[in-house]
Amino acid sequence: MQLAPFTLGRSKAVIGYGHQRRAERATLYGRAIAAVEDYLEGPYRIRRRDDTAESRFGITSAISDTETAISLHQALVEMHAPNAVSDAYNAFVAAHQREARPQMTAAWNTHPTTTDDQVPVGQACDRSASDEARTALIITMKADLGSLDEAHHRVDLR
Repeated sequence: MQLAPFTLGRSKAVIGYGHQRRAERATLYGRAIAAVEDYLEGPYRIRRRDDTAESRFGITSAISDTETAISLHQALVEMHAPNAVSDAYNAFVAAHQREARPQMTAAWNTHPTTTDDQVPVGQACDRSASDEARTALIITMKADLGSLDEAHHRVDLR
């Protein structure tokens, strides 16, 4: 009889840790996706630039920082997620690179904006491969997070 409160307390701690672990992984996944989405914004940022050295420096610095964030998240996902999630994230990264890099090059070859009415709005860049890879990634991430939920509910109450 004396063992029951200890067992119940232990199971609550395990469940609490499990929920925390799931939340941390979900946050990692969200930030990893956001890093790639930031990169996919690169062509739009470039097309909206003005003709100053500061603007060019700011954009190239932001793109470089985003590439660093993607690399960081690739490593974190590889360390903390199942291989299926890591593989799907790497496929998402590869798709965005194939799409965004040529679009950025083309954007740099356009004239900088000098007036507000020249700001390109509503001109979408093709990101169909990135969107498809993102959808597959989210499905894989949801499956992983779901498996963590299931693991939390299988707590041994002995």
